[in-house]
Amino acid sequence: MFRLLELETVHWDFWRSFRLPLDASIVTISGPNGSGKTTLLDALRTLLALDCSKKRDYKRYVRRNGEDFCWLRGVIDNQRAPGSSRRPFGLPYTSDRITLACRIDKKGGDWTRKYWIADGEVALADLEQQGEEFGVRDYQRILHGAHRGDAVHQGADAADALGEGPGIARVASAQDDLDAAHHGAGGIRADDLAAGIGFGLDAQVTLDAGDGVDNDALCCGHE
Repeated sequence: MFRLLELETVHWDFWRSFRLPLDASIVTISGPNGSGKTTLLDALRTLLALDCSKKRDYKRYVRRNGEDFCWLRGVIDNQRAPGSSRRPFGLPYTSDRITLACRIDKKGGDWTRKYWIADGEVALADLEQQGEEFGVRDYQRILHGAHRGDAVHQGADAADALGEGPGIARVASAQDDLDAAHHGAGGIRADDLAAGIGFGLDAQVTLDAGDGVDNDALCCGHE
């Protein structure tokens, strides 16, 4: 498995720009209906080349911002696990951190997405120069390899995809939990999500439904 240490978005849904640190063991996502819990999970899904939840897709989110492009960026812990001689992302990636990114662009009347992987922690402004560009299928193949064959595609059952171990398909499992709770205001204590894709938040992310999202709470809601 690999650990997601940080998420950054630009022009995703109504969020102009934010950066969310995720390097902790437990995350709690809380907020009333319409506050952006699913929006956050779908940003993670799209970054990891998973389909969005239910009847949504990534195009829905980029259309709503009114801009003609969107970036999603994640920083990954690529250190060797204790007792292992292998990094999650092997050669040619040799750094302790890896940057994943997705750029979505408006092309005529439609939207297209491209993915990048860069060795080290690379800023958005430098990704296209320092990273390597991949199509969706090649990018998914690399993520499969980083997860030692965990399934990363639409229609895979989350439990089967995990194979009795953690994997990024837990994003799908967390979404199922949100749906089962009818997006209640109590939120989801995503221990499984934290274990599954290896990210967490020190305390809690609180989303405000007042105008779709509270950027300050989202960026600074951890103690």
